[in-house]
Amino acid sequence: MKRRAGEREKELKKKKLLEELGEGKLPYLTPADADFHHLQKTRYSKLIFRKSDTVPEELHQMVQDGFLTSRKHGCFFQDLVRIKGKDFFTPVSRILIGKPGCTYKYLNTRLFTVPWPTEGCEIKYCSPQIHDACKALIKLNDYLHIEAVKALQGQNLLDTKDTTVIDREQNFATSLIEKGSFSKDQSSCYVPEEQKPECHPFWTNEESNMPLPFGLEEVIVHLQNLVQ
Repeated sequence: MKRRAGEREKELKKKKLLEELGEGKLPYLTPADADFHHLQKTRYSKLIFRKSDTVPEELHQMVQDGFLTSRKHGCFFQDLVRIKGKDFFTPVSRILIGKPGCTYKYLNTRLFTVPWPTEGCEIKYCSPQIHDACKALIKLNDYLHIEAVKALQGQNLLDTKDTTVIDREQNFATSLIEKGSFSKDQSSCYVPEEQKPECHPFWTNEESNMPLPFGLEEVIVHLQNLVQ
């Protein structure tokens, strides 16, 4: 019940925002705009901005190769979002790579992970290249996780006394759309519960009619083809 109430509250907020916007458009700001840093500090204090050249090139190249491999093997799916009760395809295509068996709730849509290599799980990829692509995303996830924790500590938004090293298996699947970097320290750090993405390894009855960006049977067949 608490979760449903939270969903209703989100829908009401979105409806109010859309009514306020009307036919107008939200301004798109970049670091070159005068209001960018002020808005980041006042409204998005936990948004971490880094220039791509501040990180080593090794992981950049590794992740780029991984994305190209994923696209080559048809692993990207076109986004479907729900606005005012209607479903719309967007120009964006994405892939979700993460812990085997996990799903990720994104914009009222349930996404399935393409599993990354995990100790203790036997995953058969249709190509060694897909294995390498998924492995690159693990390294990117670990690096971004560590960098985010360090930045939050610097902003005094995270209590350093509560920071502990945890196993990678406890990480939630992360949908990644930007280039990352590489760090020799691949351990993961603790992040408070409210900062984690909403990720569920199973379906619940109340979500049985969750809209999908494609048919469930199509998802199952496609994922089976990837890991065979």
